[in-house]
Amino acid sequence: MEMLQSMFTTATFTDDIYSRDPTTVELESKVATLAGHESAMFVPSGTMGNQLCLRTHLTQPPHTILCDYRAHIYSNEAGALAMISQAMTTTIHPKNGKYITLEEVKANIIEEDDHYAPTRLVSLENTIHGVVLPYSEAKRISEYIRSEYKGKIKLHLDGIPSQEVPINAQGARLWNAVVAENITLKEYCSLFDSVSVCFSKGLSTPVGSVIVGTAPFINKARHFKKAFGGSVRLPGILSAACLVSLDQIIPRIAQTHVMAKQIAARLEKVGYQFTLPVDTNMVFLDLDVLGVSEKTYQAYCAREGVQVFDYHRIVVHHQTSQEGVEKLIIALTRLMDDVKSGNVQQA
Repeated sequence: MEMLQSMFTTATFTDDIYSRDPTTVELESKVATLAGHESAMFVPSGTMGNQLCLRTHLTQPPHTILCDYRAHIYSNEAGALAMISQAMTTTIHPKNGKYITLEEVKANIIEEDDHYAPTRLVSLENTIHGVVLPYSEAKRISEYIRSEYKGKIKLHLDGIPSQEVPINAQGARLWNAVVAENITLKEYCSLFDSVSVCFSKGLSTPVGSVIVGTAPFINKARHFKKAFGGSVRLPGILSAACLVSLDQIIPRIAQTHVMAKQIAARLEKVGYQFTLPVDTNMVFLDLDVLGVSEKTYQAYCAREGVQVFDYHRIVVHHQTSQEGVEKLIIALTRLMDDVKSGNVQQA
């Protein structure tokens, strides 16, 4: 309710194309300070934020971006890297099954050569599928790139959600990652030349992301934002909602991690296995080992009044109730019992 009230009672209603909206400027200033960067810019979506950062960094093809094969910029942004930045992509399948390491980055960088498009940007994502890219590993990668390539290769951090199919809406993942590691946003963002953070889904705003970088970088990105169709006449309504998220919802992220771990512990007791560690607010069930389809999992949950997508991921939101959790446990315990007895009602 307070978010809605802020959008229509405290927000400023100023054009942000020919001038600057005060509420949006306040949001940008706060995020820049939190991230420890010189400047910031509000954008309507996380995808736009990522693509603006990449396009601003990549000034002249041929060039290649290095990223995880599951990265949102590569797999879920409608081929924008090729369309907008004319970029080739080198993807890494992490050997540890969780996140990219420095050794994998080193092994996949394309050096200057007439036959190839050299690596000009390393894009990391945190979290990726709910798994934290540890600060220690990100720091190793950052220090190597900055010392070895001295600005020729830029570093971007995607802190927005990847493709979402949750039990409840999931949050902008970088916020979850820094809470999980008990570090500041500034510490993590200091490792990168640009960062995109999101306020939608789990942070409950209807629209909104913010990108950060140096003042010249953001000024150029603002030019591209106009070209992308991202300039907004009255962004104060949306920025006001993001400010409420900063003040009220981000402080509640830690409790979603606790609840997700409790769910995983209870499900493990009845026999469930998981495809990824529960680092933050996501639980990935291994349905294949049970011989159960995702539609069947969805149907069992529906019988207890729990609505989930036909996907094996459970995501805890700051509004997830204990009552909802209990219904989920009942549904999945019944499913496991039927698996063990050979009486699964396949959907």
